[in-house]
Amino acid sequence: MAADFIINAEHQVVFSYGWDTLTRTDLTEHRSRLFHDAKFDPRLRQIANLTDVGEMKFSSDEIWSLAREPVLAPPSPRAVVAGEEQYGLARVFHGYSNNQNVRVFRELKEATDWLDVPIEVAVRAFNEIRQMHGLS
Repeated sequence: MAADFIINAEHQVVFSYGWDTLTRTDLTEHRSRLFHDAKFDPRLRQIANLTDVGEMKFSSDEIWSLAREPVLAPPSPRAVVAGEEQYGLARVFHGYSNNQNVRVFRELKEATDWLDVPIEVAVRAFNEIRQMHGLS
């Protein structure tokens, strides 16, 4: 598993984090765990931080399928934060996300500003996920 999340009910946001090699299986399992989480609400907002993903192993069809099968409601804003290596595939995902409120950013601060989430809350959530998985 190279993906995990924290739901922050106070700020109504899912903080999703990926690392190492990210595959379709990782994201499918991530989505399933999210959907079954007691705090899950499809109206939540999301920040998906992919900046620590070294490699993304998806086919074009898999990206299309992931984009067309959202866990969150289509109007729910979802920010994808991607570095140089992930940016291209993140933009492809964005392109396939018709009628959904998805944006791709290069910096976490830009994503938190767009979602109106304090940067400190996001940093704390992603640090907590890293610590849970021994990535700090």
